[in-house]
Amino acid sequence: MMTTSTTTTPPPPPGAAAGGGGAAGGGSGDDTADKMAAAEAASILASPGTGTGGFTVASYLNTALRSADGNTNTTIPNNTKEEEQLQTRMASLALHLQVQTQSCHDEIGRIGAELQAILPRCRDDVGRLRGGVDDMKVDAGVLLRGIGGAEGGGRVVGAGVGARVGGESGGVGVSGVGAAGQANNTTPTALQTLQTLHSLHQNLNRTHKILAAASSWDETLRSIPNLLASSPPNLVEAVEAWCRLERGERTLAGAVGSGGGGGGVADGVGGKGGGGMMTRGMPGTKSRRTSLHQIKSQILTLLKPQLLHALTRMDTRLGPLESCVGMYRKLGAGEGVGGGSVGGGDVGSGDVGSDGGVGSDAEGGVGVVVEEYVRVRGGICHGGWFDFVPPSPLTVAGGVGAAAAEGGDDNAVIGEADGGGGGGAAAADVTSSNREEYAKAFLTWLPKWYGSVLALLAEETRRAAAVFGPRLAPGIVVRVLRECFRPILPSFRTRLASLCPPGDVEAAAAAGTGSSTTTWSLDSVSSAYEATLDFLSQSYELLAATFESSSINMPSPPSGGAAAGAGAPSASSSALAADSPAAAYGLIASALAFVASPFSPYQIDFAKVERKCCGSASEVVARKVQAAVGGRSVSSDRSSLQGAVDSLQTLGSSVFSLAEASVSRFELLNCGYNTNAAVATVDDVIAQHAGELAIAVSTLRTSMTSDENQLAGNFDEELVQCSLEILKVAGGMKRDLTSCEARTRGVFREMSKRLELYRERYALIQGTSNSESGAPPFAVPDSLSSTDVAFIVARAACGEEHEGQDQEIIATLARFLPGQKGGGPGHTTALFPKATEAITRLAHTCHVFVFDVCSAVPRRALRDLPSLPIWRKDASTQDALTYGILPQQYITTVGEHMLALVQAIEPFASDEEALELADTVMEGSKDVALPSWREFASAIGSTDACSEETVVGLMNVRSLKAYVTNADVGGGADSAEQLEEEEEEEGADLSATALFTNKWLDVIGLAVTGYLLERTLRVPHLSQRGCEHFFADYSY
Repeated sequence: MMTTSTTTTPPPPPGAAAGGGGAAGGGSGDDTADKMAAAEAASILASPGTGTGGFTVASYLNTALRSADGNTNTTIPNNTKEEEQLQTRMASLALHLQVQTQSCHDEIGRIGAELQAILPRCRDDVGRLRGGVDDMKVDAGVLLRGIGGAEGGGRVVGAGVGARVGGESGGVGVSGVGAAGQANNTTPTALQTLQTLHSLHQNLNRTHKILAAASSWDETLRSIPNLLASSPPNLVEAVEAWCRLERGERTLAGAVGSGGGGGGVADGVGGKGGGGMMTRGMPGTKSRRTSLHQIKSQILTLLKPQLLHALTRMDTRLGPLESCVGMYRKLGAGEGVGGGSVGGGDVGSGDVGSDGGVGSDAEGGVGVVVEEYVRVRGGICHGGWFDFVPPSPLTVAGGVGAAAAEGGDDNAVIGEADGGGGGGAAAADVTSSNREEYAKAFLTWLPKWYGSVLALLAEETRRAAAVFGPRLAPGIVVRVLRECFRPILPSFRTRLASLCPPGDVEAAAAAGTGSSTTTWSLDSVSSAYEATLDFLSQSYELLAATFESSSINMPSPPSGGAAAGAGAPSASSSALAADSPAAAYGLIASALAFVASPFSPYQIDFAKVERKCCGSASEVVARKVQAAVGGRSVSSDRSSLQGAVDSLQTLGSSVFSLAEASVSRFELLNCGYNTNAAVATVDDVIAQHAGELAIAVSTLRTSMTSDENQLAGNFDEELVQCSLEILKVAGGMKRDLTSCEARTRGVFREMSKRLELYRERYALIQGTSNSESGAPPFAVPDSLSSTDVAFIVARAACGEEHEGQDQEIIATLARFLPGQKGGGPGHTTALFPKATEAITRLAHTCHVFVFDVCSAVPRRALRDLPSLPIWRKDASTQDALTYGILPQQYITTVGEHMLALVQAIEPFASDEEALELADTVMEGSKDVALPSWREFASAIGSTDACSEETVVGLMNVRSLKAYVTNADVGGGADSAEQLEEEEEEEGADLSATALFTNKWLDVIGLAVTGYLLERTLRVPHLSQRGCEHFFADYSY
C-alpha cells in the first residue's frame, strides 16, 4: 500500500500580511514587494540546511521581517513607532510558526500510523505474491516442457496447479487436455494453451480467496467476543462478522475438498495437498466449525430477547423486528456449516479427510422468527374467543376440562367455562330452552369473531410482506390463520357439542349429556358451519391474493453452496414458501380444512347424527299423531272425526320439512360423500312417519267399526264425505314424497356436476406436479365460493385418499338420477323405497277405512241372510193370490245404498284439489274387496282359497259358470287386465268426478257381490219357494 506525503507550505511573513492590510494606502507597488518577500522567505524555509545559501534562522527572520520600503536593518529601530511595528510582525510570525509546527506533528503521526498498519499487510502481500510467482514459475515450466518436449501433450499439465491452490477446474480441465495430447501424440494447440491459461486464472482467483479468508480469520474471530460483551451487545456487527467467518469457512472447506492431494500429477508437480500448504498454521476444520457453532449459539441466545421485545412492540415499530429478521436470515444462510464435520484428518496438517460433506443446523434462520411471530400474531384472536359468555352457565359432565382434547396436532389447549375437551363426551347437559338460548347467542357472536380474524389476516398480508419479504409472506399468513384456531379447536368442539353432540343417542346418554328423549337439532351446527364457510371463503381470497403476487410468481432460489449467502433463503425458510401454484393451492386447502376440523365428526357420522336429530323430531310428531286420534268417539261424533282427519292431514306433511332440511344439511356438510347412509336415514324417517299415520288411521277405523249396527244406523252422506277426507292424508304424503324425491334428485344432480368439476381440478393439480403428463398448467383461483370451500372441507373429512374416490362418489349420486343405471333411459334407483312402500300401506289402510264406512249398511243387511226363514218356506195357496214374488228388504236396502253412494261421493269428487290428492292413491283400491271373495272361495270349498292368485282370479272372472266348469282360474289375471282396459275405454269420455265415483262404486259393488255370494252359500236349506225368492232378489 502506497501513501502520498503532504508538503507543508510555509507561512507568509508578517510583513506580507501587514502590507496586505495597508494595501489600500500603499498602492500596487507595496503589494508586489510583499509578495516577493513572502516568496523569498518560503524558498529559504524549503532549502536544505547545509551549504551556501542554505536555511538559517537569521536569513529567514530577516527576510520575513523585511519592511515594505526595502530597509533591511530591523534590529535597531529609528523610533518608537517602527519598534512597535517590528514587535507586531515578530509576534504574528511566532504564532504562525507555532500553528504550522503542530500541524506538521499531526501529519507525521498520521503517516506513521498508516505505515504501521500497512507494513504487516504489505508483508503478507509480498508473501502471497512470492507464492504466486513461485506457482507461476511452476506453471510456466510445465507449459514450456509441454510445448518443447515431444511428450508434452501426454502430461497432466494442470494437476500441479490444482494441487497447489486447491482449485477444481485447473486440475480436471487441463488433465483432459494433456490426455488428449498423449492420445494424439502431438504438441498442444493454441486452444489447449488458452484452456491452460484459463485454468491458471481460475486457480489464482481461488488462491486469492483462500488466502484472504485465512489471513482475516483470526482477527475476525477475536473481534466477535468484544462485540458481544459490549453494553448493549452489538449484534448487528457480530452477525456480520460471523457471516464473514462462515463465508471464509466455506471457501476453506472448498479448498480442502477439491484441491486435496496431488495424486496422479505428472513429473511430481504439486506434491502434497496445496490447500493444506496455504492454510498451514490455521485451526483445523473441526475446530473452525466448532467455533462457528459456539459463536452462533451465543448470538442466538442474545438475539432471542431482542426478538421477543420486537414482537411485543411491532404494533408501533417494525424496524427492530425487521432488523431481527435480517440477522436471523443471515444466521440461517449458514446452516449448512453449523454442525457438520469433515471426515479424516485435520486440514491444518495438510492431510485431507475423505468426506467433505457438511452437516445441518436448523436452530438458526428465519424459521425461528416465524415460529415466534406466528405464535404472537395468532394469540391476538384467542382472547376474543374466550371472551364469549353464554347467556346461562353450562355444566360439563365430569367437570370443566375433564374430557381429553381431540386436537390432532393441537398441542396447546386453553380451558374455558364451557369445557376444554372435544366431542360428545364433553357436551353440556342442558335443557332444550337453555340450549336454544345458547345457540342463539353463539351464532350471533361467531360471525363477529370471524370478522376480527379476517381483519387480522388483512393486516397480516401487508405486515408479513414488509417483515419477511414477498416470498415468505403467503406461507406465514397461512400459518397465522392456523395458529388463530389451533389452541381453540378443542373449545370449538365443546361448544358445537353443546348445540348437538356428535354420535348416537346411546353414546350421548352414556356420557351423561342427554337421554334418548332429548330433543337435539343439527340446525344450529349447520348455521355455525355456514358462517365458517363464509369466513373461509373470504380468507381464501386474502390468501390467494398474497400467493398470486409473491412466491409462486418468483423464480426458484438457486441451488448449490456457491449461491448461498446472506440474501438467499435458508433451508428452514424455503419450506415456508410454495414453489408452484399447485403447492400454493394445497397449502391453502389444508389450512381451510384444518380450521373447519371441529365439524368433521358431524360430517363423518352424518347419518348417525341426522338419525338422532330427525328421530327426536319425529317422536314429537308421532306423539301429536297419537293424540289426534286417541280418546275420540268418532262413531257418533262427526265433528270429532273431522277434527282427527284434519289433524292427520296437517301432521302428514310435517315430516317432509324434516326430510328436505336433512337433504340440505347433507349437501352443506357432506357435499355428496356418504350418500347411501344419508339417503337411508331420510328414507327411514319418512317410512316411520307413514307407519305412524297408518296406525292412526287403523285406530280410527277400529273405533268407527266397533259397533257395526251403530255405524250403519248413523250412515249418511256427511259420514261418507268425512271418511273420504282420509284419502287426502295418503294422497298428500304421496304428493310430498314425489316432490321431495324431485328436489333431492336436483340436489344430487348439482352435487354430481360440482364433484365432476372438482375431480377435473384435482386431476389438473396432479398433472401440474408431473411435467410428463402433458396437462395444462394449473392456476390458483382468485376466489372460492362457500360451496367450493365446502367441497374442500368435506373431501378432507370424509374422502378416502385413493385413486378414483371422486369418481366413485359421482357414480353413487348418478345411480339416483334418471337414465343412469342399467343402461336404459328412465331407469332410476328409487331414492326412498321404504317410504314408498310405507305410503302404499297407508293408502291401503285409508281404502279399508273408506270401504268399511261405505259398506257398513250392505254388510249389516246381508249378515243375517243365511238364517232368513224364507229360504225354507214352501209355496202356499195364498202366494197364488199375490202379484208375484218381490225382492226382499235386505236386497232393496243394498240397492238403495249403492244408489245413495253416488250422491254421497260426488260432492267430494267435485273438489279438484281433494280429487287430485285422492285419485293419486286409488291404485290397488280393489284389494279391499279381496276378503269378501276369499270368504266366498272358502265357502265353495276351494282347496287353494288362501291363494292370492286364486282369489283375484275368482273376483275378476266374467262368469261363475266358467269357474264351475273349469276349476283352473289361472287366467284370472288376464281377465283383470282385460277388465281394466275396458274400463279405461269406457271412462275415456267421462269426467274425473265420474271416474272417481265409478271407481268406488266398482270397489264396493264388487265386495258386496262377493259377500252376497258367500252369504248365499251359507244358506243351510233352500226350498223351491226359497229359490224363487233368490231369483227375484238376484234379478233386482
